[in-house]
Amino acid sequence: MRRSRARRRRALAVAGPLISMIDRVKLDLGDPPIIKISSPDEARPLVRRELERKPDFIKVWFIHQKGDDLAAQEAIVRATADTAHAGGARLAVHATELIVAKASLRAGADFLVHSVEDEPIDDEFLALAKQSRALYCPTLFVVMGYRYASRIPGSDRGRAAPRRSADPVGDARPRPDPRGPAA
Repeated sequence: MRRSRARRRRALAVAGPLISMIDRVKLDLGDPPIIKISSPDEARPLVRRELERKPDFIKVWFIHQKGDDLAAQEAIVRATADTAHAGGARLAVHATELIVAKASLRAGADFLVHSVEDEPIDDEFLALAKQSRALYCPTLFVVMGYRYASRIPGSDRGRAAPRRSADPVGDARPRPDPRGPAA
């Protein structure tokens, strides 16, 4: 049976600015792509404001640094998730460390948008992901994408990205640029 034309179309899902525990001021050119919050009470109204724009996802950039209070950060993600879900949106979370990914799943993440990079996932992670039915999107080429973007005219670096394995499932670790470090 052939799929209908509508079902064959590619879907596009959108989110507004990233909600995060850190900010990147130099990226703010009048419409910040990352908005720093420091409490659940700051997260809720921000999510409600974004829900007015009818996004498919609310996205959290969950960055946990040494000395940060993981439980407090998890509470921020939980408030974000609860508010997003109440408004009919799913929660996507950038969580690349295992403890952060687990905290995200406990807090209500529907979608982990990048691979866990710091250590192998474990049984607890798998149980949390199965219990929440969360999607996990392995990241194969983000670092290479940033390097590619740095070659765009007007960028700060202006040099080619190092070559990587042609096998996306194989060894995708960055390799040294044969031309040496960037000036």
